[in-house]
Amino acid sequence: MRKVLLTALALCTMGIASAQMNGNQARVYAYGLEQAEETGTVTTYTLTFKTNTAATEASVNLKDANGDVKYTVPAVKTDDAGKAWEAVVDVYELNKLGKDVVAGDYTWEATVSAPEVTAWTTVYNSEDKVDGQVILNFYRSYGLEVDKSPESSNFGRVYMAHQATSGTNVPVGMYTFTPELQIENDGNPYKNDIFGIGEADTSTCSLADMCIAKDGRLFFTATKLDLYNVYAINPNNLEKVTKVFNNATLKHEIPSETYKKYVYKSLFASDGTRMTGVRGSIATYGEGENTTLMVLEPTNIYLKLWTSPINEFKIGEDNTWDEAPTNTIAPTSGNCMKWWDSENNKNVNCHIANASVYPSMEATKNGFWCVQYYSSSNNSIPTFIYYSRKTGKVEYRDVYTYPSNASSTALAVNEDLGLVAYAGTYNSTTKLTPAIVTKYSEDAETGKITINEVNGTDYTLAGLGNKADAMTFDYAGNLYAITSGKEIMTVYALPDALVGANTRTTPAKASLKVKVTNEDILTGVEDIAVDANAPVEYYNLQGVKVENPSNGIFIKKQGTKATKVVL
Repeated sequence: MRKVLLTALALCTMGIASAQMNGNQARVYAYGLEQAEETGTVTTYTLTFKTNTAATEASVNLKDANGDVKYTVPAVKTDDAGKAWEAVVDVYELNKLGKDVVAGDYTWEATVSAPEVTAWTTVYNSEDKVDGQVILNFYRSYGLEVDKSPESSNFGRVYMAHQATSGTNVPVGMYTFTPELQIENDGNPYKNDIFGIGEADTSTCSLADMCIAKDGRLFFTATKLDLYNVYAINPNNLEKVTKVFNNATLKHEIPSETYKKYVYKSLFASDGTRMTGVRGSIATYGEGENTTLMVLEPTNIYLKLWTSPINEFKIGEDNTWDEAPTNTIAPTSGNCMKWWDSENNKNVNCHIANASVYPSMEATKNGFWCVQYYSSSNNSIPTFIYYSRKTGKVEYRDVYTYPSNASSTALAVNEDLGLVAYAGTYNSTTKLTPAIVTKYSEDAETGKITINEVNGTDYTLAGLGNKADAMTFDYAGNLYAITSGKEIMTVYALPDALVGANTRTTPAKASLKVKVTNEDILTGVEDIAVDANAPVEYYNLQGVKVENPSNGIFIKKQGTKATKVVL
């Protein structure tokens, strides 16, 4: 048996302490799903997985080719903390479930449970101290993502981009964390011209908005205004960065004689089609050959004369694109997007990013959410919308008025759980930042959105103090947030009243299958008949016979049958 040991990398040379969640109850999920096959009299599979926080119970479901659950096998802890689990599957064990075992290939999934989360709870704060040291002190951090795709090799990994200046204890770079929020690297992955433009000053080339494709590919934008491109970074080699629009041409545009002192820059494809402009927000949807990259650019922050198109690029499994956009969303004129208000049956102005801030966008399978800052209440200028590709219309719109001194917004979506969160920014340190967190559902046929109001969904990001620059959910619904105002990262567990019971099911990769043959079934049935009255013997994991086993993991042998048990 393999015992899983989770350790943080040695960061002491940087003066950085390492820690994980603070012990408050987080929302639980399984990750690191693996299987080992042992061929013997009957083929046996050992299915293993880990959890981001201590689980109280776990099980494995075997699903047939139609996706129906056929067998549920209990899992047992393989560590003292309840963060490492395994289930042993063979025909002998399946027969004990009292069901006829059928030959076939079965996919599997792990279901884990933990104690309930009774209230909005802070489970991690990078300001916390370990041995008297602050864990991490960030500055100007604008990129934050968690890999929520079980098919990805880095499922559960947290990515946080950081632009360091004086007063911080960590260098510039991309930081990655395990699902338990232990630091995996020392940041600083891009030291030598990663953008390929002769730019070595990383303080002006910081990573900004990020998004992750279903297969785990990571994309980001940069804060320096000369860097209008979108970049792909290899999650398994953070120093390998490439331009997505590799052969695009950056051109300077002067919109009019009146505003000639302002120069607006855009990227153009080889055929002259405009691809994207000043850095906005990015997102991906689809998978495999249908993976599509969305790029939302705000209007020019000085002129407010430019439209705000969302260009889509069907990049598939490639990381580069050299042609015109596959699709453009945002027919408009003047200084803003015009969307069709289906509820009131009329066109309305959305003014996406018409202020001197950048919008936040998150894609779903059938549309996207977008949030923007707007300082004055105006029902025709929503701060929060959902656009449906099914209907080609905005199917939800709301107005949330931020204080006049606000300067940015943050948005997070977990489509599987139907969760959406958004927050504004208070620049005054005497005020806290509210996070509006709610459940939503989408009608599969019509594309209509329903917001499921739950009392107490206006939460406070107390740990952040005064600024929220980015937010994201993990697979279980824990909400992550970073701030350049107080220079920290925090993680919050949402209460069961909003999300549901603290139980989550994670599918193993489609390539992992439990294969049961007719020969296995016949042999397994024979073993049951032969072994039913045979004496039972126990051995420890070193193969030494134990007369009175207790409090541990042992090999139980009965006749010709041997299984792993926990006593």
